[in-house]
Amino acid sequence: MAVTRELLAYYERGGEHDRLRRGRGRLEFWRTQDVLRRVLPEAPARVLDVGGGTGVHAEWLAADGYLNAGQCSCLQAGGEGPREGHRTRA
Repeated sequence: MAVTRELLAYYERGGEHDRLRRGRGRLEFWRTQDVLRRVLPEAPARVLDVGGGTGVHAEWLAADGYLNAGQCSCLQAGGEGPREGHRTRA
């Protein structure tokens, strides 16, 4: 999938980060959080956040103890997502 200017602009302005925190996007966020909390091993454990984007899920993973122990890594293809995610997780 090509990374278009429109996609980069969406992430740069925080579109995905905001989408998962408001309106119907909250349901997706809560559902993802619920499923992952049920299937992930107890922290500390290694977690690879593929397509981590702005780090919206890295925030709660850190609160759950995965990132505090340095056990979560993020892979993101193109755009500002990785840098944003790393700032969130620091």
